[in-house]
Amino acid sequence: MAKKSSVEPALKTIAGIKFAIIPLSQYVELLKAQDKLEKAGLGRLKLERRARGFIERHPAIASFFADRVNSQSLSQAHEECEIAFGANMTPSISAIGRYWQSLRVKAALARLEAA
Repeated sequence: MAKKSSVEPALKTIAGIKFAIIPLSQYVELLKAQDKLEKAGLGRLKLERRARGFIERHPAIASFFADRVNSQSLSQAHEECEIAFGANMTPSISAIGRYWQSLRVKAALARLEAA
């Protein structure tokens, strides 16, 4: 195993571009670690948060459906949303179902944490 160095990288700006200058031994370690990740298939992992869905991006619509979870059928809620917000702003029935499922999961987790 390579010896870890406590040398801080030097920061330089060349032609308006910032560079970190590190010892060659640390650069070699970095390349080896990157190679290991690629071989393990971990180099392609996304570390980003999943994009929020249509309903979550529109608070009024999210509130509308949150008020109706477990009290209406999907088709009833879909129809009422079309009347209230128009067809343009009405998500699909499957999107409503996914949103309701996420609300149910969050509620169940909250009950478990409270117990």
